[in-house]
Formats: sequence, C-alpha cells, structure tokens
Amino acid sequence: MNRHTENQLDLLYKSARAGIVADVVVASAIAAMLWSHTPPLFLPIWFVAVCLGVLARTALVRRYQRTSLTRRCLRRWQASYSLASVYAGAIWGSLGLFSTLSLDSSYQLLITFVLLGIAVHALARKCVFLPVYLDFLLPMLLPLMLGFLMQANAPGTWMAILLAMLIGAFFQCARQINRIIVSGMELSLEKDGLVSRLMTAQEDERKRIAAELHDGIGQSLSGIKYSLENEVKKLNQRQVHGETLQSLDATAQRIQEAIGELRDIAMGLRPAMLEDLGILSTMDWFCRKYHSAHPQVNVSKRYAVEEREIPQELKVLIYRIVQEAFNNIAKHASADQVTLALEKRETAVRLLVKDNGQGFDIGSAKPETSFGLTSMRERAESRAGEFNLTSAIGLGTTVEVSWPLAELGKLSHG
Repeated sequence: MNRHTENQLDLLYKSARAGIVADVVVASAIAAMLWSHTPPLFLPIWFVAVCLGVLARTALVRRYQRTSLTRRCLRRWQASYSLASVYAGAIWGSLGLFSTLSLDSSYQLLITFVLLGIAVHALARKCVFLPVYLDFLLPMLLPLMLGFLMQANAPGTWMAILLAMLIGAFFQCARQINRIIVSGMELSLEKDGLVSRLMTAQEDERKRIAAELHDGIGQSLSGIKYSLENEVKKLNQRQVHGETLQSLDATAQRIQEAIGELRDIAMGLRPAMLEDLGILSTMDWFCRKYHSAHPQVNVSKRYAVEEREIPQELKVLIYRIVQEAFNNIAKHASADQVTLALEKRETAVRLLVKDNGQGFDIGSAKPETSFGLTSMRERAESRAGEFNLTSAIGLGTTVEVSWPLAELGKLSHG
C-alpha cells in the first residue's frame, strides 16, 4: 500500500460520517412515505437492515479513530469498508428492485430519483477511492435497472437503458474527480517530501556544525584556558603580582565565557540530550534556560505521554516548534505566564504552547512573526500534523499541533 492509498483512505474516513447521517435521514423519510403502500414486514426488515449497515460503518469509523493504524491494518480496514459499502448499496438496491416490481409508476420514479440522489451524494464522498464508490454504486443501481427490465414493457426498457447510461456517467465522473484528487495528492506529497528533505538536511547540518563547534573550537578554547590557568599558577608560585596576573585572570575569565557561549550555541543548534535523554528531558532543560534568560516569565509544564511513544524524528520537530514558539513569546508577547503541554490523546499526540501576553491580529502579523509561524506550520505539516494558531489582541496566543496516532505508527515502523 503506497502513500496515495493511505491518504485516500484517510479522506474516505473523514467523509464517512456524512454518509452515515444521510442514510439514516433518507431511510427514515422513505419508510414514512411508503409505510402504507408496502407489505407489513418489508419496510421494518429493510429499515433494520439499513440501521445494521449504519452501525457497521460507525464501528469502522471508531476503529479508524482509536487504532494506531499500520499499513497492514489499513488494508484490513479498506477491505472491511468495501464490504460495508457493498452491503449498503445492496440494501438500497433491494428497495429499488421492490419498487419496480410492487409499486405504481409514481413511486417507482420517486425511488429512482432518491437512489440517483444518493449516488450523487456518494460521488462527492467516495470517489476519492474509486473501488469503494463502485462497490456502493453497482449493487445499488443494477437491481433497479434489472427491475425495470423485468417489467417487459417499453417504458421499463427505456428506464433501464437510461440507468445504464447514468451508471456509465457516474463512473466517468468519479474517475475524473478521482484523477484530480490523486493529482492534488501527488503535488502535496511532492511538496511535503521536499519540505521534509530540506528540514532533514537542515537538522543534519546543524548536528554537524554543533559537533564541530564542540569537538573542534570548543576543545581548542578549553586547551587554551587550561594552559593559561597553569601559567597563572606558576606565576603565583613565583610570587609574581600586579597587572600581569590580573590581565591573565581576566583573559582566562573571557575564555571561560566564550566556552559557555559556544556550548549554548551548540546546544541551540542541536541539543545532544535530545538523542541521549529524549524530548521530555530536553524540554525541561530548555524551559530552565528560558526562565534563566527571562526570569519574569513563569513556565508551567504538563506531560501526559511516554517518551517511547514519540518517534525520534517527531522529537526533533517538537523541539523546533517549542523553540520557535518560545522565541516569538520572548520577542513579541510581553507575557509573564507560559504553559507548555505535550500529551497523548485518544487519536493524536498534542503539543500546546500558550501565553498570556498581548496577543496580535493574525491577519496583520508582521513579516518577521509570519516567518516564524510559517516555519512552525511547515514543520508540523511535514509529518501530517494539524497546526492551529489562535490569538487576539490582549488575550494572548495559543499554538496547538496535533499528530495523528496513525501517522506516528508509520514513523515508528517506517
């Protein structure tokens, strides 16, 4: 199963609820209209069958929501949803066949138009995955067409021919819409792939530079500092005093400050503890550093996720988004309270950064702020995350990112 299929199934899942609601509403309306025109048991049995199909699809929707779906599970879900679509189409098709054999022409036309309307509604929802649409369309309209042929008269024959033409038209429309959707997905995947590769290259370069700063310049400065301190000790033993020792002490102090700044730069580029200790410890360290630099800001943290539940690739994205969000708060928010939360919910892992600062009008954000927001959004969406930003003047700003558990499962097994 390729990435296109996974995205198609995700869109199919998102549209499933609309179909479930439509089935219940339309079935109820038809049962009310035809109650006195059908045999006593047909409509109750038919309506119960519709409800069973609705319950089956509802269960499939919940299964998709609650499970961290691997590709193997997605194949099973696809097969189950296809069977549910065939069942739903067959139930509607049985109504069409019954109407052509047992009801007068006015009710036959009514049921025909209802089924065609359902086919159009399903076209808007199911054409994202063409096989599933055909699984629903053919069992629904072929029995109706067969029923008109069984009438063995000219109107019935013409209605059957018209239905055959409409089935072909629905198929062509679904195929064309499907091509457009798949083309859009391909462009989106190419963009996501490019963004992901750029971010990976950027992280690799940051890691390399951080290592070179620490192992190269950092070690050289440390060597100079230790040599200088040794010379100061020797001069102290010779009882050399005055400006020479003061100058050497000041130089050693400046070198120590340079080493500290170098370590801060290296940690900012790529914290080693992110790989050694994980994202939770790294965020704790980052919050301590932030509070040290901005003592007026109180940072409260809330974690409700296990370290092992977050793939390594996502840890880097989370850290970068937190880093950018806190940087924006320091520059623009004038806040004194910041909330940082990382938690696992029923269907997603959620990151939240909220401040009580001055807020801003999102529509008129300054270019320098917009660049940081765009960077966070691109990082979130590069791994199928949903980025949400809310802010208003005087009401603070909230950055919220959610990554579906299904996407985390692909990263873990990828």
